[in-house]
Amino acid sequence: MSVRWLVVTNPSDEPFSGVAVLHADYRTRTIAPVIVADPQGNTVPSRITNETLGEPDVEGDGKRHWVFDMEFFCECAPTLTVAYTARFGDDPTSEATEEQWVLRSKEGVSLATESEKAV
Repeated sequence: MSVRWLVVTNPSDEPFSGVAVLHADYRTRTIAPVIVADPQGNTVPSRITNETLGEPDVEGDGKRHWVFDMEFFCECAPTLTVAYTARFGDDPTSEATEEQWVLRSKEGVSLATESEKAV
């Protein structure tokens, strides 16, 4: 995975501060931690959940289906679309405690979409 854009849209009239979730399904050879950054380039807490890794494809190219949910902390002003970035890497600042995830999830959960270009 090169840099990908995780696009979050807030259609409401209220600011959104919560967790965004991207449902992903990739064919890949590389399984690695993923870092998510806000539009200013700051790493935000993120984690991979509901992960499954399939067997290598029968075509023999060595790729597997990697299916997961990418959850990340998100801030979005009313009626605005925000693009976060995702890339392979490991950054301790992307970690949050389970309590922080629970509290942040109570504030709201939004779906993210993926794009190869910034919005």
